Amino acid sequence: GLMENPLPDAFRIKLVPDSRNPDDMRNLAEKLMHIEGIDDVEYGKEWVERLNALITALKVLSVIVGGIMFLLVLFIVSNAIKLTFLMRREEIEIMKLAGATRLFIRIPYILEGGILGLISAGTSVVMLYAIHNLIIYKIPSTVYLWMGGIEFSFISLKGLIAIIVTGIIVGCLGSWTSVG
Repeated sequence: GLMENPLPDAFRIKLVPDSRNPDDMRNLAEKLMHIEGIDDVEYGKEWVERLNALITALKVLSVIVGGIMFLLVLFIVSNAIKLTFLMRREEIEIMKLAGATRLFIRIPYILEGGILGLISAGTSVVMLYAIHNLIIYKIPSTVYLWMGGIEFSFISLKGLIAIIVTGIIVGCLGSWTSVG
């Protein structure tokens, strides 16, 4: 007794985050095409593959930039500690004459490098947080709707701890190479 079909002519499927890759999407589309009553499955195959290629390229680029930044920080900390070491050369000679071991002389410089790394990493996290909040404040609410309700969040606590610990390690490593 119905004049028209009450069922919708299309269904939207939302994938779990672990399945949002081109291979899983292609497999799901092929499985859905074999179901009786389904005429067509559209998931933007070309767009998904281009987006995946872009994400892969950005990951590779971030590793390259991270490696360059690691080397730059190592170089800067190493040179800063070398300058400090050279400024205190006479004090170090007096300490050696008094019987101080090499490790006893090196430890304060290695700790200084670690503190420099901690200060640098902490400053960069604070700056990232400020920039993140500034960008989030400037994004209009319509963009969130346009992007499917994606919520932008700051780096997780584990990520923050990893950044700070890495800063300390790089600072200690840089000072260790300079006083070696």
